[in-house]
Amino acid sequence: SALSSSRPAKKEEERPPLRGFLLDGDFFVAAALATTLTKIALRYVALVQDQRKQNSFVAEAMLLMATILHLGKSSLPKKPITDDDVDRISLCLKVLSECSPLMKEIFNKECRQSLSHMLSAKLAEEKLSQKKESEKRNVTIQADDPISFMQLTAKNEMSSKEDQFQLSLLAAMGTTQRKEAADPLAEDALANSIEKPLHLGPEAAVTGHIRIRAKSQGMALSLGDKINLSQKKS
Repeated sequence: SALSSSRPAKKEEERPPLRGFLLDGDFFVAAALATTLTKIALRYVALVQDQRKQNSFVAEAMLLMATILHLGKSSLPKKPITDDDVDRISLCLKVLSECSPLMKEIFNKECRQSLSHMLSAKLAEEKLSQKKESEKRNVTIQADDPISFMQLTAKNEMSSKEDQFQLSLLAAMGTTQRKEAADPLAEDALANSIEKPLHLGPEAAVTGHIRIRAKSQGMALSLGDKINLSQKKS
């Protein structure tokens, strides 16, 4: 009916940001707004001497807070207002209704000093954390880091646990050996082969390619003479 209050059917309707927060159930924004309105009203009362203007301004601020409380307890927002937000807004209403000198001192000065102390403490904490992070980055090796000795490392663990600094140092000194140069007969295994034409049948001649490495020149000459003699005999 027209007298009952219910949520609108449209979920994506255009509305002001503050109204959107309140209808979504975010009443902590309303509690912060009530505190701000209270501080503004108390400062207005201290600056303006006209009693009529003071009462009008304070009444408008209290009307806004009371309207927010009524909205929070209705079925319009997605989530109802919490008890903590109700207590904060009710306290602001009581402060504006009484306007005692103690409350003026607390809201106008003590709250500002508390906020300044909190921001200063937070800034000091951030600086301390940044200093610790910088000191932690500067320390590359911790006191309790394990030391790896290459002489005590097993051969199967060398690839994963070998110190990179030692590897680079050995490479710079030229004491490391390339894997392809470790086996001197690696190329000979590829060069040695046997050729036999398949289309000539089983009685065809077989050609063999053999590479012989000799440690001395005399050994190579003697091997060459023996091969030549065997070829002449055949």
